[in-house]
Amino acid sequence: MKKRYVIIISSIIVLILLKQFLPSHNNQNTFYIGLAGPMSGDYGNLGQDMLKSAELAMEEINNNMDLRNIKLKLAVIDDHSDPTTQYRPLEAAKKMVKQENLLSVVGHFFSVCTMAATPIYEKHEIPVITPTSTQPEVTGNSRWVYSVIFNDAFQSSYIAKYVIHGLRKNRIAIIHEDIPYGQSLRRSFLKELLPYKIKPFVEVGIQRDGFNPRRLKKYNKALKQVDVIFLATRYELAADVVKYFKSRGITADFIGGESIGSNAFILDAGISAEGVYAVNPFLVSLYGKEARDFYSSYQHIYMEKPSWIATYTYEAFMLLAKAIKKVGPNRDKIRSFLNQMTSPDRSLSSIGGNIYFDHKGANRRLIAIGQVRKGEYFPAKFQFSNVKYPHIYEDLEKSGQLFELDNNVMKRRFVVYTGIYVQEIEEFNIEHSNFKVNFNLWFQWHGDSRKEIEFKLVDGNIDHIEEVESYHNESIGDHYLAYKIRAHIKDEFPLYDYPLDHQILRIRIMPKSDSIESMIFVPDLTNPILTKPNLDFGTWENYKNIAYVNKKTKYLSFQNPKFTHGMLNLDYSVFHFDMFLKRNLQQYILKFLPLLLLLLVSSSIFFITSTMLASRIAISITTLLSSMAFHMSQSSHLGNVGYTTKVDEFFIVTYFLIFITITENVAVGYLKDIQKDVLCKQLDLVSRYIYPLLIVGGFLMVFVF
Repeated sequence: MKKRYVIIISSIIVLILLKQFLPSHNNQNTFYIGLAGPMSGDYGNLGQDMLKSAELAMEEINNNMDLRNIKLKLAVIDDHSDPTTQYRPLEAAKKMVKQENLLSVVGHFFSVCTMAATPIYEKHEIPVITPTSTQPEVTGNSRWVYSVIFNDAFQSSYIAKYVIHGLRKNRIAIIHEDIPYGQSLRRSFLKELLPYKIKPFVEVGIQRDGFNPRRLKKYNKALKQVDVIFLATRYELAADVVKYFKSRGITADFIGGESIGSNAFILDAGISAEGVYAVNPFLVSLYGKEARDFYSSYQHIYMEKPSWIATYTYEAFMLLAKAIKKVGPNRDKIRSFLNQMTSPDRSLSSIGGNIYFDHKGANRRLIAIGQVRKGEYFPAKFQFSNVKYPHIYEDLEKSGQLFELDNNVMKRRFVVYTGIYVQEIEEFNIEHSNFKVNFNLWFQWHGDSRKEIEFKLVDGNIDHIEEVESYHNESIGDHYLAYKIRAHIKDEFPLYDYPLDHQILRIRIMPKSDSIESMIFVPDLTNPILTKPNLDFGTWENYKNIAYVNKKTKYLSFQNPKFTHGMLNLDYSVFHFDMFLKRNLQQYILKFLPLLLLLLVSSSIFFITSTMLASRIAISITTLLSSMAFHMSQSSHLGNVGYTTKVDEFFIVTYFLIFITITENVAVGYLKDIQKDVLCKQLDLVSRYIYPLLIVGGFLMVFVF
């Protein structure tokens, strides 16, 4: 009989805990986003890059994005494609459109494949976003296709502007490959040179049959007289060309399109890749925390760095998810949503910069130019910026430093490679929301005549600053400054999870006067040791450091009738150095050990005979009062926290458990008064089994769930 009572009550407790902790599954409507690309064959590695980032995006969308009652799933099809195939992508598209509840398709990889499949998607009115196809006709021939990558025409025009206004050089040579990709880049590049009355000093055409050094030998003398060589080729050929001409003493800068802006080019070219410029679709150090988080997540899951192919595929899926969240699971509404994204003001934020399209669905966001340093692409020393208010740069306009590209006024901005190395956290005061830190700060920049970078701390004060190093080489325009700084910084430190909380100590640097249109901070990540965790102080452990940039908006004018815009505001680059900390839990386990002992003492009443009821009640009351006193002592050093922390929940559970012992004592006393001694013993027996389960369940609820 006693055993049966124990089993029944224990089963009830277990069922309650299971209902509380197991995830519930609401009824959801399932819809699909398709992914089409070369998942196997000679180009299967490219399709696998697409697939990896697609799976990562779908997991984040379903876990973190509130789509109400919509669940998105991935429909993958292998189009077995290559740069010359049209039939297989067409057949793949026919299979894809048969997928029930298909909202959109991301793909295909090669331009020829995307164009071959487009009529099928158009017929079924399915919007398509391509992350990799760059021929202008991909979006130009259909109103159902959009690209998150810039097309050949736009990127080659951008490169021409970069050579003229970024590098400020005009003795140019072109090396082009006799394939559609190479010819498309060449045509747009030459067209962009026409208004400047610049003609290439020499052009070198390379036939489809591949690289032949003997055919290039005759160009050596001419190429030694140029400043820049534009490579309108795929990365495989570009690597051979660069290696050959550098070995022949050619010192001109090499620059190319997105194919060259890949790790594959660096691997093929080896040490000859050093110094090469290229369009780079994703330079993580140019972008914000979301880009850094994606980069870290991808690297953690797949044990490799994400390629630009993976990055743009991820962006395509996230863009579609945002559209679905806004307009619902409707193809026509998704297309209308994308059609409205036609200017920077109507753009959507993304990990690689804001996305918007031209009237044909082609991507028109700013392009990043990278340069190979130490075997890896980093942001080049100059980037371009859209100019928000051209009239405030009258002097630059007169000197020709403002220019137009795709109906946008633009200017050159210089990159300041910025780094921080933290020497010591002098004080970390959570109660007063501040910390004191000693750190080294350095700046490197090129091509600007200034000798210093005027900066300030965001949400902090510099107590002491000392210039420790400087280097200025006017002949080549290289500059370097380093400081030793002691600062006092205020920030918010949430304590909801205390004592299991993780905290972030943020050092944020921004220019005093230069907007993002003139200067941009970029983390100096050439040496990974600079972000390696190196702090260990007090009860805290430094387990991760990250450096990234974002922007902060400042208002410059308020309703001045001189300006037609009324309210003038500009964005400013902000450099972040975040130190992630977690508490040393061993110390906290020791601190809370007395509370566990109090709970064990409170459970001892179930083993004391009911004839000693007064002693049982005294034990329960004493443990309750002791727990309350212990709670007050533990919370006092947190300051005036206006919300419940984990430690508060821990004590609330403790109070509840001790209250159960008091209630059980009352029940035993009542049964004793009505002479139900057998029931008293049975209640104590059941409590001996149930109470430990309640303790374990309560603590799981607080610290695990």
